Amino acid sequence: REERLREFYDSRGGAPKVQPQKAHAELVPAEPSVVREGHLARTPAPGQLRQRREPSAEEEAEALRLRKRGNDLYEARDYEAAVEHYSTAIRAAPSSVLFSNRAAAYMMLGWWDQAMRDTRAALRRDPGNERALERHARVMLAQDQLEEAAEAIAKLEAKLSEEGREESAALPQSARRLSRLARGAADPATLDA
Repeated sequence: REERLREFYDSRGGAPKVQPQKAHAELVPAEPSVVREGHLARTPAPGQLRQRREPSAEEEAEALRLRKRGNDLYEARDYEAAVEHYSTAIRAAPSSVLFSNRAAAYMMLGWWDQAMRDTRAALRRDPGNERALERHARVMLAQDQLEEAAEAIAKLEAKLSEEGREESAALPQSARRLSRLARGAADPATLDA
């Protein structure tokens, strides 16, 4: 397979040209990737990174419009179309909310790896995003990563308690259910109770 890829790229004049998407607040390669020892380099060499720019007001407005349309499609249970709208909005102006919403749509489709990727992206952008944290815990539970799910739930409980809310009243019902499932998953006999 690698040999065919190498031949393909050689026939096209070298490694593929990587065009950075619209600039945002994270680092991207400043120059195209190069072929090293038969495969594409995943990490650019030091000094080859540049800062992404913030989205413009028009891009923010377009992302908001697309997010609202994605929310409508999600409510209508058209999850694949919702994913498309959230993805387009993320390309225009990425945000924690957009990644979290797309993760919810992926979860409804049963695409757990994509949902995991998006919950992590949402939490990198905003570690205090309660919905993203709750969705992250759900994905962890669905993938049988019980310790990580328990950690995510503990973070959610800590976040809610540091905001001055009473823990028992503050946790949404779904978060309380997640907490019970995470604790009971280690001992399946407790799930029947």
